[in-house]
Amino acid sequence: INSNYVLGLIDQLLTSNKYTDLAVGIALATGRRLTEVMREAQFEFVDNQHIKFSGQLKTRTRGLKDDLSYIIPVLANSKQIISALNALREQVKDFEVDVKVRGELVTLNIADAPIEAIQARFSSSLVNRTNTIFQNKDFVYRTCREIYAAVAAPVHKKPRESFTAFRTRVLGHADFSAQNHYQGFELNESISTYDLGEKDSSGSVDQAWLSHLKNCDMVANGKVKLDGI
Repeated sequence: INSNYVLGLIDQLLTSNKYTDLAVGIALATGRRLTEVMREAQFEFVDNQHIKFSGQLKTRTRGLKDDLSYIIPVLANSKQIISALNALREQVKDFEVDVKVRGELVTLNIADAPIEAIQARFSSSLVNRTNTIFQNKDFVYRTCREIYAAVAAPVHKKPRESFTAFRTRVLGHADFSAQNHYQGFELNESISTYDLGEKDSSGSVDQAWLSHLKNCDMVANGKVKLDGI
């Protein structure tokens, strides 16, 4: 993928008046997850190329502190990203989601909804918007996290820091193995946008690689049932 193509997309998306564009732009610029972007993440200005991020998901299951915050590099001006996040949150603040609680359907504002309900509410629309932005259905929302890691690493990794160590650090993983899911892209400035590889005899792109991309995001349909509540 061409890094300048990605950076140009980010600049366009962060100035959009559509929440779906803002969400994709923020994910590309920061590498954060869907539910982090839509509700949990808090960004604090550090300098033009770095922000302090808090609100990471999956902390307890990965041996990380619940109040974890850390500095991450970003792929756009930090203040622009923070402004885009504020605009996004303003647009979706009145959105609601239906959740089953003890067998009864309850309507909750997204501020009060469980994480699973946030994922279910926004996943389909953000996957569809990502498809449209990249003009390819093989790109899902979580693909933005992979692209971020690929574009950020050459510029922001520390001296002598391996790409593996960099991805582990900026994506907030507790161990090196977790970041292996985010190695799907390599930078190639000789192409104008991206190249998914050679097509096989059936006209399809390498199926193993596409399977990896498609499995990267869960598209939830219907209502969310929270067992035990």
